[in-house]
Amino acid sequence: KGYAGNKDFAKYLNNDVQIRKFLEKKLKDAAVSSILIERDTKKTNVVINTAKPGVVIGHGGDEIEKLKNDIGIV
Repeated sequence: KGYAGNKDFAKYLNNDVQIRKFLEKKLKDAAVSSILIERDTKKTNVVINTAKPGVVIGHGGDEIEKLKNDIGIV
């Protein structure tokens, strides 16, 4: 879901698939039901729907910060 312009669509689609595969592998124990990647012209939002948010967020938000750094989203 997003807008990136027509010329960059393939590049962003490939990047989205890689992000989704990485998150599915990394969060296999978190009972993730869906991953939504939203792109704007300058910003990317990743929405993770899960039954175990504590596993994704971690103690004090440590795990979510690691995920952001691993993906490259700041």
